[in-house]
Amino acid sequence: LAEVSAISDLEALRACVAQLHSQGVRPYFTFGSAQDYRDSQQVIGQLQQGGLGLPDRDYYLRDDEKSKGIVQGYRSLIAGSFEKLGDSPQQAEEKSRRVVELETSMARASMTLVQQRDPEATYHPVAHKDLPQRAPGWNWDAYFSKLGARLSGHVNLAMPDYFLALAQLLEQQPLPDHQAYLQWTLIRTSADYLDEAWSALHFELYGQKLTGAQSMPPRWRRVVKVIDQQMGDA
Repeated sequence: LAEVSAISDLEALRACVAQLHSQGVRPYFTFGSAQDYRDSQQVIGQLQQGGLGLPDRDYYLRDDEKSKGIVQGYRSLIAGSFEKLGDSPQQAEEKSRRVVELETSMARASMTLVQQRDPEATYHPVAHKDLPQRAPGWNWDAYFSKLGARLSGHVNLAMPDYFLALAQLLEQQPLPDHQAYLQWTLIRTSADYLDEAWSALHFELYGQKLTGAQSMPPRWRRVVKVIDQQMGDA
């Protein structure tokens, strides 16, 4: 959190994002390995849209009462989390506004789930050297180096239009917006691994309102779930 607060320009912001991604905190987008759609013998790097705190872009953009209520609950959770970290109610409310407005802009630029069902729509192989032109705004060499990714050949830039819009957001949105967003992404990613008070605070939205769960599972069950998710079939 202190490192995010110390960000003074976009170069420092990019370096901080790479650092967060290397720790499993994924603001703005995601990067990982995936099967090459056109060559099942190849596993390649893949860049995708991401970084939203709600499960899908449509939560931010729908105009029905249920969706608006979820967004309001999300804002309350963000503000409550920042207050828990020591911000005044006014500061926390301002940060929650910045976060939701930035994420809403990211949601507008994101592909819908229906659009993503077409494999052709999310397959855009780009040579590593061409990424700065196709996905501007990031120092990709420094980013991949921080993650320890040794790339050869091409990368699948799954959502090119999203990355073009994201580059504009980096340039146009005030730096405090990005700082609040990065801090919040770190908080929501970490909350379940902190004490019971943090877990309970976040369960009200992510457990009850979004999934309908009546009570938070005991800690041992949450621990087993995390292990199962991380290890999979290994």
